[in-house]
Amino acid sequence: MYFRAEKALNVAQEALNKEAIARSRAEQAEKAAKEKSEELRRTLYVNSIQLADAKYGEANIRRVRALLESCPNDLRGWEWYRLNHVSDQASITLNVREGRPSASFSPDGKRIVSGSVEGTIKLWDASTGRELMALRGHSAGVGSPAFSPDGKLIVSGSADKTVKVWDARSGKELMTLSGHSDLVTSVAFSPDGKRIISGSWDKTIKIWDAVSGRELLTLRGHESQVLSVAFSPDGKRIISCCLWDK
Repeated sequence: MYFRAEKALNVAQEALNKEAIARSRAEQAEKAAKEKSEELRRTLYVNSIQLADAKYGEANIRRVRALLESCPNDLRGWEWYRLNHVSDQASITLNVREGRPSASFSPDGKRIVSGSVEGTIKLWDASTGRELMALRGHSAGVGSPAFSPDGKLIVSGSADKTVKVWDARSGKELMTLSGHSDLVTSVAFSPDGKRIISGSWDKTIKIWDAVSGRELLTLRGHESQVLSVAFSPDGKRIISCCLWDK
């Protein structure tokens, strides 16, 4: 009986030892799995930061913001905060040093065009504020430059009494529209992009063919300088305002 009891004790002890070994292996496996998971999480974070940096270089700010948002809070380091700062679109300052500019967005919202009292027109990246191009051709100040509805052209009016049309991609001056006898204060494309309207201090409004540059019509009626002009959304009407009209 003594030997049977001792044998039973040995069997029980062996079972306990096996259980302890199995538990230890399970704990080690769990630890290894956690370490592997953490390693993968950190690798994913690094990859996200690298991709976000690349997308920032491509000016794809929407993708940058999405990648940064996906990064776990506890892993965010200086590299995350740097990208977060430079890609924050809440406030972008355009470094325009030439007088007080006027500016407008391209139809897709990716670019900004600005004019200046010195006559320079500049294109900017709307996401980063980076200057893309400078257009020179006017001999006096430029007011209210604007994109065509398809974003391919830019129209500008100037104190040099002319209206100019530019290629928005290359910056090449395509044509000059002459006819106003005083400075041009406001210009705009029609919704279909086929016409250009301009207002001037000569108290007139002119409509031009956007392809040929031919003057189509001159509107008179204001008793003072025309300050602003615009087409209605359907292109059938024109609105204008002036200074001190009765």
